Amino acid sequence: MSSIDFIFSSESISNSYYERQDEKNILLLPFLFDAWNDLNLKVVNLSGKNVLTFEINKKISIEEFKKAVKKPLPEFFNCESIKIHTSNGTFKIVAPRYFLDSKSPSNKINIEKIDNINSKFFSIELFGYGSNRFNALMSQEAISEFYSENSIIKYSSNQIKLNINYFSKNFIIEFKNIDKELANKENLETKKIIDGDMEISFKFWNNKDATLNEKELIFLSNNFKIDISKNTYFQEIEKKINKFFISNIPQTDRFFSYKIIFKSNNLNLDEKFKIVNNSDFLDKVNSISDNLENYLETLDTAKIIENAEIYSLELQAYKLNMRKDNLRSSKKVYINNDLIFRVPENEQETVLLFIKLSTLKKIPIFNVNVLEYSTSEGIDAIADVQLDESSPIEKDCLIEFEPTFSQFKSHKHPPKHVDYVICWKVEDHWKKNLKKISNWLYSFNLENFSKTIKVVEISKFENLEIKL
Repeated sequence: MSSIDFIFSSESISNSYYERQDEKNILLLPFLFDAWNDLNLKVVNLSGKNVLTFEINKKISIEEFKKAVKKPLPEFFNCESIKIHTSNGTFKIVAPRYFLDSKSPSNKINIEKIDNINSKFFSIELFGYGSNRFNALMSQEAISEFYSENSIIKYSSNQIKLNINYFSKNFIIEFKNIDKELANKENLETKKIIDGDMEISFKFWNNKDATLNEKELIFLSNNFKIDISKNTYFQEIEKKINKFFISNIPQTDRFFSYKIIFKSNNLNLDEKFKIVNNSDFLDKVNSISDNLENYLETLDTAKIIENAEIYSLELQAYKLNMRKDNLRSSKKVYINNDLIFRVPENEQETVLLFIKLSTLKKIPIFNVNVLEYSTSEGIDAIADVQLDESSPIEKDCLIEFEPTFSQFKSHKHPPKHVDYVICWKVEDHWKKNLKKISNWLYSFNLENFSKTIKVVEISKFENLEIKL
């Protein structure tokens, strides 16, 4: 019996496993090994236990295996046992989950040879992998999406084929290489540079459809796609890149896309497969940041900006025309054949209609003086209200505006924090639960709290006419 030595201890690996919290990460296991282009992955359930088998079209010795897993995927240990078929025999790791859960200072795990059968292709079987939740997480769509978003398949120079047998369902996953995928993009500008041991590939293009906008920085290292989304140093690089595409026309950024692909195999990764920001790495990043302008000066960014501006203006014009069409087809509020406003469809339109009617003195309330309005502070407005000449002024009333009373109820505002609900329409089924004071005014009392809330229905104000 021999052992596998890991760079990290059981405790470090365990902490990383629980931080990552994604059992699907085990799908990246084959990428610990170089120079293969065909994977057979089989997932079955035997006696309530998940069994995962990975086979790649490459011969690997047990020593090559040990070297590859020195920096292991934390999810590798989340199973009851592991069987490894190599070019110099079959080996078994017993109780890897115990190694994961022990959280000990040890960085070794025993491996036992069980036969001398030489395997043409390397394969590894994980028995009792994951939890019952793993089955719920996995599907053909989920597996395809995971490999697309988290693996190097699209960035490999070799065409990689994944043959999946997932609970008796067979399917094949293949992705276009990123260069082929982007080849027909509009105004595609590319450049590849070498900065020390770092290769950087810049790809910029226009996307006429704003929903297809892509902006992504990608880091590849030793067959792994490294998550740099929260790395502040790369966030600063991204800010610098975006400055090359500044425009005075709003929303232009929605119509230019880019992928910046960084590649370096000389990178220090921690046990969570995140970049260690040591001095060498920071020197590399600072060098890239300092030289960005030189890297991009030969690219025709002006043409990309020009087209992005055109597409932005076209979209804004389209939206304005849609608003006009919507307005023409909507019902409107008139007084004596004078157009006042459209029938409100949202809170802001309800506020505008009410304020306009109040300014024209076309509301039955004697006086409403709105003192403050804020949609971000819970209740919409604070106002002084005097219902009629014989009523005292109610100071600092808390007012909520909604197009319908149903929306007030669904938004679950604390009734204790409301004095008036002003809405365009009170639905009939709600009126059954309200006390009618007048044709346009209702009220209701709170249970277990001495308070009356008044409800104003704008659509019932006198002299209002609704028509197209």
